[in-house]
Parts: sequence; structure tokens; C-alpha cells
Amino acid sequence: MLKNCVLVTFAAAWKYAPPPRLLPLDVLLANVEFVGKEAETLHASPIGGTPEWVYNTPAGEFELRRIEVAAAQSHESGIAYSAEIVILVATEAEPRVTAVSGDQTLALRKGDAILVPHGLAYTITATAPARLYKATVPATGP
Repeated sequence: MLKNCVLVTFAAAWKYAPPPRLLPLDVLLANVEFVGKEAETLHASPIGGTPEWVYNTPAGEFELRRIEVAAAQSHESGIAYSAEIVILVATEAEPRVTAVSGDQTLALRKGDAILVPHGLAYTITATAPARLYKATVPATGP
């Protein structure tokens, strides 16, 4: 039912997802090794000319970014990215935050998350300052 959607909230996706498979705790623990160590604090670096900041993680296959959208500003994401998970985390007021792709528009509230498929361009707009985070695969190439 979701195959024709381009932007999907997690609540909508979960509605059509199969039920989770439950595994016995001993099976899960047999496949996980817990190693405690000091947590590393990641610091964001601005990405020039954009409202994005990148947190360089030690994992090469994962990247966390912060998007600071100012009032009446839009943030455009191109198609040259992997699938992304975008979460609206903080707002200074109760702005109207929207994600638009093609002719589809999703209104976002604080705490909402969307899944953006690979190769899909989208635009985030806000009527007041808003902070979003996105998880993605780092861009590679020249």
C-alpha cells in the first residue's frame, strides 16, 4: 500500500509493517558483545553555504547531520543521497514545518520522523526556527 508514497512518516509505515519477530533473550545475547568504554562527544562542523552541520562519526557507513532551518527559510536536499531518516527535534515556537517532494507535502510536528528513499529530492520549510536531525550514509566521491 505504501509503494506509491515518496515521503512516509514512521507512524504510517509501521501501520503496514509486519509484526516484529520476537527472539528469546539468550539468542539475542549470544550474538551481542557488550564492551563498556568512555563515550566520545561528537562536535558538529558547518557545511558551507547550507543550514546543515555534520557530526563525523567513527562509523564510515553512518553520518548524522543537524539542519537548522530559520523562519521563512527552506532547506533543499538533492537526489545524490542515500535513504535518509529526518526527525524534527526542536522548535522555538510552534511553526508549521513541512517536507515537500514533487506534489506530496507532509506537515511535521515536534518528534515526527520521515523516511526519505534513496534518490528523492525534498524541501523542508518552516514558519519559525526549527532544528531537525537526519541520519544518512556519507556521500562518497570527488
